[in-house]
Amino acid sequence: MSRVRAAQQEDASKTNAYVFIPQALRDAFRSRINRWLDSMAPSATTHELTRKNVYIFPNLRGFGYLIVTMVLWLIGTNYQNNLVLAAAFFMAALFVVAILHTYLNLKDLEVTVKGAAPVFAGDSAHFLVKLKNTTARQFENIELYWQYNPQGEAAINIPAQESAVAEVAFPAPKRGWLTPGRLCIQTTYPLGMLRCWTWLNFDCKALVYPQPIEIPPPNSSEIEGDKEAEHPIKGGEDFSGLDRYRPGDALRNIAWKASARGKGLFVKEYSQNESCEIWLDYFSALAMDMETKLSGLCYWAIEYDKLNENYGLHLPGVKIEPASGDAHTQRVLTALAEFDTHYNTAGRG
Repeated sequence: MSRVRAAQQEDASKTNAYVFIPQALRDAFRSRINRWLDSMAPSATTHELTRKNVYIFPNLRGFGYLIVTMVLWLIGTNYQNNLVLAAAFFMAALFVVAILHTYLNLKDLEVTVKGAAPVFAGDSAHFLVKLKNTTARQFENIELYWQYNPQGEAAINIPAQESAVAEVAFPAPKRGWLTPGRLCIQTTYPLGMLRCWTWLNFDCKALVYPQPIEIPPPNSSEIEGDKEAEHPIKGGEDFSGLDRYRPGDALRNIAWKASARGKGLFVKEYSQNESCEIWLDYFSALAMDMETKLSGLCYWAIEYDKLNENYGLHLPGVKIEPASGDAHTQRVLTALAEFDTHYNTAGRG
């Protein structure tokens, strides 16, 4: 069983123990704790772990160890057994040394969150956390997870005088800007009897695009003579290339010079450009609710990008002129993600 799962079970037992505490009182206590954590580690892009924001306390294994030490001391004292007393004193000294080494396995670590790449709703945003070790000692078994997603735990080791990057996941159920909240960094190294941890509040967020959902194509194409976006169609006066001869092709279109090379018959193809602009129009999307419309527009933006089509976006209060390319698609998806919504998951605390 992982440490995170054990911690969850411990939290569940505590919840059952305090089930009779009024909800309002528990919320007030949690809010006070969160304000105190924010005062100790204000929101920033980089934090350095010092004695002011690092905490240490025995876990269940540590309390069991202390109980055994106390029992041995009582037995040695009662029966005046020096060997048992020596074992008890050795265990007590080992516990004190473990406190120092567990604390030093987290102290002086410099933590920076570099943000996360945009994702689609329903996926998980992977925030890049850079851990810089400026000391001559190695940091072992450092665990990281976001306050409201302990299942996304990441573990990492940082060599002396080096840096390491960990990916810490956070679920993104809705589109918009996602703020993951506080980051927990903890360790139980080397003996697993003490938990040393800290809560850090980072100024970071991730953009969440709408989840692509296929809907009927929006009826939003415009064909006019003066539009800039042009699409080639067969027929016309402009030479567009050569193609293999097929029965039924006009003899006057045979490219005799190319065919004389002995590689078969080729015919000339001609085309002309038709001016056409494709608009992803919010009001033309065949869907009932706003989120489904935005998801459908997101789907067709991705499809048109795959086809390298010129397309534009028309939302209430937002208009992006037709274009193509990765930068244009990211601009369209960003507009869909930011449309009439801002949410912050950290507010759940």
